[in-house]
Amino acid sequence: MTGKRTVRWTASNGKEITVEISVTREHITSDTLWADGDSVVVERDEIKAVQSIVAMMDGTTIDEAYLGQIRYNIAPNSLGAVAAINKVVGLKAETLALVKAAIAQATVEAESDPEIMACRTRIADREAATDKATAEHIRHEKAVDNMMTLGGHTY
Repeated sequence: MTGKRTVRWTASNGKEITVEISVTREHITSDTLWADGDSVVVERDEIKAVQSIVAMMDGTTIDEAYLGQIRYNIAPNSLGAVAAINKVVGLKAETLALVKAAIAQATVEAESDPEIMACRTRIADREAATDKATAEHIRHEKAVDNMMTLGGHTY
């Protein structure tokens, strides 16, 4: 499922800036691997996440990036920018707040798909089972070590 949001504002030079945010979550159920020249289809149960942002000035694309390429906490410049999309589009604090809110809304929309929510639950259950098995293994190792060293004593 894809969540999309658009944020518009007017730059200090009077040009309209439009930022289109797209957050996609895709449930991956199988994958094809190559093993010594043979293709092998394996089952998967994971989520592929793609997040992008496209910046346009007066309708012309000036920059495209992944959401991870938004640089936060840059030193404020003479135009008041506190963040940037790549190196092209500077964001003032109030515009950054609008972009962050749009990202959050698009993410909620993408994550609200029942298939994605069910997959997240299965992933969490697998991680909990792995944590439990790891803890049991560590307890077993300590018990064996304790038994083999007669209570941890060396003679």
